[in-house]
Amino acid sequence: MSLDDTKSRILSAAMKAVRQYGLEGVRIQKISELAGLSPGTLYRYFDGKDQLMLECFTYVDKQAAEIEKYKQAAKEAQETASKQIL
Repeated sequence: MSLDDTKSRILSAAMKAVRQYGLEGVRIQKISELAGLSPGTLYRYFDGKDQLMLECFTYVDKQAAEIEKYKQAAKEAQETASKQIL
């Protein structure tokens, strides 16, 4: 398993933990269980819960920006197509 695969598993598990337990209920132990890794492995990639949550929020923010970019491109394409029809 590569570094990126492991980090992705951890981030995915952390986001799942937030959905299941809420931000205040998230614990490193719960994240490690969801990721199928030991808590020590999580600490090799992140200094702690705060850094891990920050990376999760950064990831989600980037994904939202990408979605917005695609929505804008689709809107522009639709407007162009409508003008061509008229």
